[in-house]
Amino acid sequence: MPSAKKSVRITRTISLRPDQDQWIDEITGGGNVSALFQALVDAASSGAFDISKLKSSKGGTIDRAMTYLRAKEAGIMFEEDVAEQLKRWAAGKRNVTISRSRIHNDGIPFVADFSVERGGEVICSVCCKSSSRTDRLQLALGEAIIGTQRTGRPVITVVPYFVEASRQSLEQFKALKLSLVELAGLSAALDAAIK
Repeated sequence: MPSAKKSVRITRTISLRPDQDQWIDEITGGGNVSALFQALVDAASSGAFDISKLKSSKGGTIDRAMTYLRAKEAGIMFEEDVAEQLKRWAAGKRNVTISRSRIHNDGIPFVADFSVERGGEVICSVCCKSSSRTDRLQLALGEAIIGTQRTGRPVITVVPYFVEASRQSLEQFKALKLSLVELAGLSAALDAAIK
């Protein structure tokens, strides 16, 4: 008799304090922090309160806040795309679970966006970088080195796309036998990492 297929659930391992969760729920009506800040920026932009003290001569604080908010939103959406890809990949694997925001705190801490686990043991970590700028990838390279040392397991760094300037970083990852992939290559990288 075939067994029922369980859906993969990605659990959060880091949370806000209960009083902070309650405050966010009350303020946003059950929404999230991004929705709260988007509402504040929208209200400020529409003139709901005086923002003259926030403006600067170079584009203004509100403009910078909107740019930051859009970049943050894109990063969150990319992380959710990675989560969906991980769910699809893990669906066919036995005893594999995916956790979010796992802190490995041996010496220098390493925080993985996702940990792939089998039987409670980390078998690899996945880190999301929503920008493939060279400076971001150099930071990601350092994080991957630390993560590999802390966990003793592979670290896969995922970006949404590569640009020409990213190629040098890609070669550096390869030289150190670390995985840097676009989202489309995540499943193959996971298969290679858990062999």
